[in-house]
Amino acid sequence: MENLDGFQTFAWVVLNSIARARNAIYLDTNAWSLLAKGEVPAEPLEKWAKANGCFLWVARMQVAELAARREIVEMLASLLERVGVLLLDRDQNEFTGLPWHQVPIPLQQFLRLSTQELKEEFIQQFTVTMEPARQQLERDRATFKTWLDQALATIPPDDRRDWSTFSRRLESWIRYKCMSNGRELNEAALHNPECYVGLRLSYAVLFVRYVLNRQTWQDGDYLDYLHAADMAYARVVVTERNMAECIRQAIRRPELTGPELVVDTSWLREPH
Repeated sequence: MENLDGFQTFAWVVLNSIARARNAIYLDTNAWSLLAKGEVPAEPLEKWAKANGCFLWVARMQVAELAARREIVEMLASLLERVGVLLLDRDQNEFTGLPWHQVPIPLQQFLRLSTQELKEEFIQQFTVTMEPARQQLERDRATFKTWLDQALATIPPDDRRDWSTFSRRLESWIRYKCMSNGRELNEAALHNPECYVGLRLSYAVLFVRYVLNRQTWQDGDYLDYLHAADMAYARVVVTERNMAECIRQAIRRPELTGPELVVDTSWLREPH
């Protein structure tokens, strides 16, 4: 059963590329935690995923975040005895400027922990091996907050805080991110909503929160920003309520493409 599930999952990823069909379900770490703790049963989600030709996707950053607490990792390992997921990571390949369905995926690993040895290896890898990644996340969070505070401080008081400024700000953001990562901008992709989709959606979340709504910084905002970059590639996104609303607002914009269904974690109890 494990091999069949793994083969089917990889087949769905291939279909994702060929047919330009999003078929991944992306759960944020709050959703994974609810499932791992058993506060929400996994069976309704599994059933919905199979009925709708989707697979469960966990990204490297999610694993690093979840691995901060060993007891959560142990509960997640128990969950993955029953539920298969695809560990999938595009690394920095979005900077190629290719359409989202053509962005190379260097890491694809099907996970179902069917033996005690696999569970123990999983726990070891994601409590010890991931420690440097967690530490780097904390450093990056502090750097990001400093940058964000400085960027918001440069917005003139009389600047319009509505969607009319979004297109030019988004273009500047994509240029800035390519330059700061030492990557050449793909000019042909700059105005194509199917390219740089993660950069577009992650920026849109920042725009909704800090430009439109003038929200103040929360400690989880940096991780939400990272989540959004991956969420752009999914068909279904399950996240907390504020984040879900930000994404639903953003994907109405013609400059973006993204998930078809964005819901809060209550959806897990009765997917539809």
